[in-house]
Amino acid sequence: MLGDVALDDSSGALEPWELKSGARTNPIANHSLELWKTFGNWVRAVKNEEFKVENTRFHLRIWRERRGVTCEEFARASTQQEAASAVGKAKELFFTPRGLLRKGVAKEIRREVLDVFAPENLGMLREIVLRFHLSFGTKSSYEELLDRLRTKLIDEEICTDVLLYALGWVKREIDDAIENRRLPIIAVDVFRNEVNSFRNRLKSREFLPSFAGEPSTEAIESHKLRVFVRQMLFVEFAEDRVLSGISDFLAAKTNRVQYANRGLVHRDSFEEFERALESAWRNHRDEIELNRGEDDVTRGQRLALRCFGERVRLQGMDVPWHFVPGCYHALADEPAIGWHPRYTTLLKGT
Repeated sequence: MLGDVALDDSSGALEPWELKSGARTNPIANHSLELWKTFGNWVRAVKNEEFKVENTRFHLRIWRERRGVTCEEFARASTQQEAASAVGKAKELFFTPRGLLRKGVAKEIRREVLDVFAPENLGMLREIVLRFHLSFGTKSSYEELLDRLRTKLIDEEICTDVLLYALGWVKREIDDAIENRRLPIIAVDVFRNEVNSFRNRLKSREFLPSFAGEPSTEAIESHKLRVFVRQMLFVEFAEDRVLSGISDFLAAKTNRVQYANRGLVHRDSFEEFERALESAWRNHRDEIELNRGEDDVTRGQRLALRCFGERVRLQGMDVPWHFVPGCYHALADEPAIGWHPRYTTLLKGT
């Protein structure tokens, strides 16, 4: 139970962050379910020895500035006495002097406040409040991140590109960890090395960044009947491969437009790039067709996978990992190429 995000260092210090939007509701209002659920989660985590309270700083981050008397008092408490006083005042909001739950307490938060202010948990709560930190965003997390990158000496002209790459890289790393049942942890040094390496490649103009975000579910669904998708199904690619192919196709399409609009790539270079892809496709196809011992589906999958793994440069620059397979899918959508040995016949029959 490390929260939405957690910072951990080699000394054993831990900082779990709970992130709240605050766009439509006030997550730090005195009677907010979000507030007491957050403190309830922290109390239970300490109680279950998921982390040691003495080595932990508890952080609540709100996307926009909000007001909340109790939460702000918790955040101002810097001594044991102040923490005890703040907890005592908060308890009086929900409980009578005899320790009974007040009648006006909303049903939705009763369970949380009963747990948070249970007699056996009050000591832990005071320790959490003593180590509690509250911060607010500016309502523009993207701009905040850009400002942070600028303080790290990231050049202004490539700052946006570095941020887009960093966001995509972090998401891929976390998704991969979760899919492979590993803890979704990214070491600070690994992140810094990745960002610095990417920045240096951009400054040397040897690499084209990706300007494509994650496609929406609706966008992916709307492309499931495309020709290139049918071509993947002809060679019986699994559903996850098909969905990945649609994402690559959309990302490559977006980046082609961005590269042209930003003046990074001349239109003639796209044509040269496609000719290089088609040439590689023909070479792989002719080599694979020499081995007729494999069935059509296997040969088709082998051809596609070889093509997707090609490392073709665009105007002398390396491209994002999805760009080559995405452009191959665009060619298969025309269809200038195909994967199944009899793809032209199969397309006519569908």
